[in-house]
Amino acid sequence: MLEIVREKIKKNHLTLEDVMSECVVMVSQEYSLKSVAHLMLRDRISGVPIVGDGKKLVGIITITDLFRIISEVLDDKCDSSQYSSDDGIKIKYVMTKDVVTVDKATPLEQVVEIMCRDNIHTLPILENGRIAGIVGRHDILNAVF
Repeated sequence: MLEIVREKIKKNHLTLEDVMSECVVMVSQEYSLKSVAHLMLRDRISGVPIVGDGKKLVGIITITDLFRIISEVLDDKCDSSQYSSDDGIKIKYVMTKDVVTVDKATPLEQVVEIMCRDNIHTLPILENGRIAGIVGRHDILNAVF
């Protein structure tokens, strides 16, 4: 079984471009947390890049972030009233701002290493500083198995 993985990635030269999605759902940092959560659930995606002016990547929100937020609220570690507006909590207040990214030329083996080492499930892919795609653990598992 493990030889199949090695063969698919190394011998067949499976690349990041082979497994990434170029259709990226991204939202403005002015979206509400509720809207983004509904979007993620509806489209069955595990992470959404957050963009600012000029579609520049400014953050990401993932399923893991949503669980962290729920946990903080339940443990009374988060006062959501400080972030609230008429349409709910703005995503810009709760998104992960220090986003780990890769570029299209990153070897798939390195992407797997980054995901395992940093416990990341979704990685935006940049090309010339702009979002060119996205890859998730599910994408890689689907390609390998």
